[in-house]
Amino acid sequence: MAPKAPAATKTPKKAPKTPAKKKKLTMQERANVIFPVTRIKRYLRDNAGVAAITPTAAISMAAGLEYIVSELLDVTIHDTLPKGTESKERILPHHLTLTINKDAELKKLFAFAMVRSGGVTPMEIPRKTKAKK
Repeated sequence: MAPKAPAATKTPKKAPKTPAKKKKLTMQERANVIFPVTRIKRYLRDNAGVAAITPTAAISMAAGLEYIVSELLDVTIHDTLPKGTESKERILPHHLTLTINKDAELKKLFAFAMVRSGGVTPMEIPRKTKAKK
């Protein structure tokens, strides 16, 4: 008998591709901010006394808070911490207090705020000079 020719192998039919589901983006990812937009929206809704809060209000609030915090940390790292400690692992509440009292704009913004465990800002006491007679 003659050898049989190899049978043609059929390639299995591929199932039709279903469109891949896109990952649903959160409001925070869409707005490209770090602070949680939905949580801020919930706090605004619960505490502002208004039933309806637009998403843009929450996004604006998150972006504003993010800017203020980044500015505060930037000034703290570069101005308040001792030189050579820019890679310090911790920023203590006292460092924030010193920064707020040192910067005029931050002092005005945080005029009625109190940093917990922030201590007091050291101030120079003028020395009494003896009057010449």
